[in-house]
Amino acid sequence: MLGLSMALIWTVEAQDIHFSQFHQTPQLLNPGATGNYEGKGRLIINYKNQWGIIGSSYRTYAASFDLPILKGKLNGGYLGVGGNFYKDAAGNSKFGNTIGSLSLAGVLEIHDKGYLSAGIQVGIGQYSADLTNATWGSQFDGYGFNPAYSTNESAIVFASKPHADVGAGIYYQLSNSSSSFLDETIHEMDFGVAVFHLNRPKQEFMGIEEGRLPAKLVLQGAMEKGFALSPFAIVPTVFYAVQGPHTEFVGGMLLKVNFGGTTKLTGLSKKAAIYFGGHYRWKDAVIGKVMLEFQDYMVGVSYDANVSSFKQVSNGAGSFEVSIKYTSNQKQLLHRHSK
Repeated sequence: MLGLSMALIWTVEAQDIHFSQFHQTPQLLNPGATGNYEGKGRLIINYKNQWGIIGSSYRTYAASFDLPILKGKLNGGYLGVGGNFYKDAAGNSKFGNTIGSLSLAGVLEIHDKGYLSAGIQVGIGQYSADLTNATWGSQFDGYGFNPAYSTNESAIVFASKPHADVGAGIYYQLSNSSSSFLDETIHEMDFGVAVFHLNRPKQEFMGIEEGRLPAKLVLQGAMEKGFALSPFAIVPTVFYAVQGPHTEFVGGMLLKVNFGGTTKLTGLSKKAAIYFGGHYRWKDAVIGKVMLEFQDYMVGVSYDANVSSFKQVSNGAGSFEVSIKYTSNQKQLLHRHSK
């Protein structure tokens, strides 16, 4: 039990979960991003499987939705409302955190197609572990693990007390802009700053209080820059987080290739695009990404190749991720074709 307790304590003190496709987790990046986008509704599903090659993997599941409300009724502004859920499970003990949260943001149009928003997020989380599949020293027979030996332990599911978690952020979004940067069009741009765990929730597990969860500062930015008379665009993105002694920096760029055609029956131009490229997580991993966008849907696949000292154990393997995003009625993806 001592070894298990030490492992759990280390995990509790570690940094929050993170996705390599961080740009597909807006509410995990910034509560101010809630409802601040082009469209009537947005649903995103994420899945991550990490270090499966070395045994029991670390799995993370997330889902979020958000939508703008009261547009045209608040003197140039509106509200964004949303919800976010995630769960992670690590190893045979399935130790992890489950949290559900609600977000509310106020969004103000400060110039043509430029929106500034501030949001707050309130959630309830709980740590847990399932020892049904755990192995114990009493099952070592002198040569190796023997499942026929008694564990001398009860197969108990441990759970901590639920804790409240509060975050807030400020976010800026520019969409479908006619503005120019270096004589080329910026189609989209966003950046924001957010702080999570503002209330520094108590971390208690198996009846032992392990202090409070440190607040986390998150900075992020992205831009889509097109080129005149070209189907190509570049999409640089950056993410930086600080939580206690832990820091994370991810930067990189995707190349976007636009394609599509006009339907004969409706006269609507159905735009689509493919993105491919990579990011680098500082001193940890090289991340390859491919994303496909068609009308209201976007599907992304990415893989992390581990380059840290841990690669001696992982053989360079990292994590595999999939994301699916649906945004209802995106104006930039479906428009009337002019003859």
